[in-house]
Amino acid sequence: MNRIKRNGLCLLIIIFAGSSSFGFSQTDIGVLVDYNKTSEVKKRIQQKDKNYLPAYHALIEKAEVAMNEGPFSVMYKNRTPPSGDKHDYMSLGSYWWPDPSKPDGLPYIRKDGERKHDSGRRHGK
Repeated sequence: MNRIKRNGLCLLIIIFAGSSSFGFSQTDIGVLVDYNKTSEVKKRIQQKDKNYLPAYHALIEKAEVAMNEGPFSVMYKNRTPPSGDKHDYMSLGSYWWPDPSKPDGLPYIRKDGERKHDSGRRHGK
């Protein structure tokens, strides 16, 4: 794997892992990066620091697996959008239901905590 892809994947995996020991922390506004700490961690990994190597190697393994997944397509959806064309974007609100008091069910009503089984959240071919 080329160096840029590998470094980019490591960075993304560390961000998603949310590990503050690597210099990342998740907040209400997003992910905060302490670049001084990430630079220090990078140096320690290069020096084969045993405190960071297990996590680093686990991240590399996960990155390698991720690189071999896909390609992904908008066509890999379980349901066809209302347009009838699987190429179209579809996003179904899992907590929004047709209004049973209306013939066409519109507008949808929110049922907080009740999730529709066919909300399009499953991914599959």
